[in-house]
Amino acid sequence: MTEFSLGDVVADNSSSSGFIIGNWRNPEHDLGKLLEADGRVVEAGSSAAILGHPVRALVAASRMVAKWGETIKPGDIILAGAATAAHHLQPGMTIRNTVQNLGTASFKVSLQVQERKIW
Repeated sequence: MTEFSLGDVVADNSSSSGFIIGNWRNPEHDLGKLLEADGRVVEAGSSAAILGHPVRALVAASRMVAKWGETIKPGDIILAGAATAAHHLQPGMTIRNTVQNLGTASFKVSLQVQERKIW
């Protein structure tokens, strides 16, 4: 079994259970981010935390897949990594993520725990 550090999980989005796709935006400027839990800011960050700029993450990903003879194609979805540390979720918690100039997404953590096996 492979173990991952918290840094690994945040860097490669391996703990993400979903993501939101919106309209394409030119990443010329750093984007500020606020993560709130039950109305309280628990993390704040910037896209500059992603290898200094999210485009660097894309370049790094392109180089990695090229080593395996693959390419990143138009329309492929690339998750650049996290701009903040992860936050531990609790059942019933309401989470809100605001990204400067992009918008806000929120959800409520289910009270029901579902066991899932991943093969």
